Formats: sequence, C-alpha cells, structure tokens
Amino acid sequence: MFRIPIYITATLILLFLMNSCFTGRILISVLQPAEVTIPGTIRSISIFPSAGIPDQRGIFDSLGFASLDTAYDYNITRKGYLFGLYDALSKSPRFNKIVFADSVNSLKVTSGILTWAELDEICRHDSTDAVLLLKKAVSYDSLVPCFDEQKYYDFEGRVTTTCNLDYRVINKTRWTFYQPDLGIMSETFSYCDTVYFFEEGGYHKILSPRVMQGILYNACFVHGEQMARLLVPVWDDHIKRVYYTGPNQPLELAARYVYKDHWEEAGRIWDSLSVSTNRHLASKAAFNTAVAWERDDDLDQALLWIKYADSLADNRNIKTYRKILEKRIQTRTVLDQQMGGYGL
Repeated sequence: MFRIPIYITATLILLFLMNSCFTGRILISVLQPAEVTIPGTIRSISIFPSAGIPDQRGIFDSLGFASLDTAYDYNITRKGYLFGLYDALSKSPRFNKIVFADSVNSLKVTSGILTWAELDEICRHDSTDAVLLLKKAVSYDSLVPCFDEQKYYDFEGRVTTTCNLDYRVINKTRWTFYQPDLGIMSETFSYCDTVYFFEEGGYHKILSPRVMQGILYNACFVHGEQMARLLVPVWDDHIKRVYYTGPNQPLELAARYVYKDHWEEAGRIWDSLSVSTNRHLASKAAFNTAVAWERDDDLDQALLWIKYADSLADNRNIKTYRKILEKRIQTRTVLDQQMGGYGL
C-alpha cells in the first residue's frame, strides 16, 4: 500500500489552507426582479389612504386570540400595510413619484366606495398616472404553545410552570392599480403571509390590548413591505461577493485599498496584474476586476473580464462567478420589462 510521508501531507494541507485564506468578502447592491410586471404606462402612483373597507372601533378582522381595545380605532393600525408598502416602493427605481392621496375626502375614505371620477380627481390633484388601492385586507391569528414547558420550584416547594408562546398573524390582501385617464384597472394582485411573534411567559402578556397594537401594526408593515417586493424591482444591499486578496504582494495592497473603499487604486493594480505572464495571478486580477465592474452595475464589462479570467485558469470560483453573471444578464431582460421599458 502506497503511503504519503507525514511531512508531505502536512505541507499539502498547509498550502491548501494558505490559498483558501487569500480571499475576502464584500457586499454589493443588486436590483432584484419582481414577481409580476405591472403596466409600463404607470410611472407615478397615488396610494389610497385606506386599508380595505374600514371597520368599527375595537374590531380587527378575524382575530380570535388577541385581546382588543374596544374603544381603539384599528383602522389606524391597518395603515401599517400602506406605510410598509410606501417604504419599500420608495427604495425602488421603478416609479418617478409615489404619494399618499391626502386630498381624498374623509367621507370617501370611510365609505370604501370610489368612482372613476373620484379616482381621476386624485390623479389630477397629485399629478400621477394611477391610484394603488388596497381593496381587501383580512387577518387571522393562531397561538401555538411550545412543547418544552419548564418547571420552577420556589423556596416552599411550590411548582411554577412556564410555557413559551408562538403567536402568528396571517394576513391576506388584494391590491389593484387604477388608471382613470385610460379607464384601465389592472389585474388584482394578492398576497398572503404569516408573521411570527415569540414570547416567554404567560398568555396575557403577549395578547394584552396595549401590546397587541404594536404587534398588529408590525405585522401589517412587514406585509406591506413584502407586497412591494412582488410588484416592483427592489435593491438587495447584502449580496456577497468573493475577491482575491493574495498571496501576491500587489494583490494584498489592492485588498487594503478595497478595505478603505479606494476602488480606483485597487483597479489600477488589478489592471496591471491582469497582463502578467503568471496566468494564475492574471486570472485572479481579472476576477477581481469583474467584481469591481459588477459593483458598478456594469454587467457586460464584468462578464468580459470573468471570461478572460476563465480563459487563463481552471478555477472553481471563476466558473461559479461566471454562471452568476450570465444569469444576472439573462434576468436583465425581465428587469427592463418591469421597469416599464425605461431601462436600468
């Protein structure tokens, strides 16, 4: 049986560990496509300031476990849907303008009934193309006790049992865009999600009326944020990318520039290294240059550089990154459509 000497094995392991450590991580922003494509003629919107048909005080849809304040107007809490939606939509490049339709008569808000003439009035007042209306919002809840009950004994030997609670709010909504100048109503976009709240201790602590106001508002706000991600492309600022930081000394210097956010200085180093006679070194520099171009959201240049890196060395990181860029370029066609034909 063939045996590798211990010192050779240790050397190989050391070399592997050294090479595997010569990479760094950065975060870049990537525009993620929506799940639906809304009409390209909609470039500005007024959000109608009512979350479905208003309820009477003390009522919040179909909740069965929460204690509600009978004197409180939970229609205010439901506006969390709209604020969460507005917050996410405002971060998307899809629209030129997003406003709340504050000009709406209070009677129209409480009635839940709108005519085309009233919708047209809103758009004219706000100088927008469409009104986004939350047509229906329904909430359910559930309370699931955890099974890992814990028992505590006081000094007199009495037993106290505590149980952790998993409280869930299930929200279902339906939204529609209205374009009164064209007399067009978009298809209805529906969304359902479940928001979890965890609490240690007793039943009444988490479900008291005072605590429930905050819980329900948070559930609505999160739902509105997620709904916006279905409607429009949004930026994800936490996409991880790898880049090479060594073992070559100029690569290490470039990595220090990256750490200081001096990308131009790092780019000049990578550019000079990319024509090195050392193919492995040149491929790493080309890889890093591709990452820099993607960071600047120039996918075509990024793909050219990663193809060049791939031609220099047989490297798993390079091949994986090339597939990522190719997929992003394919997705760009979808994004162009979702951006209303205005491009990125």
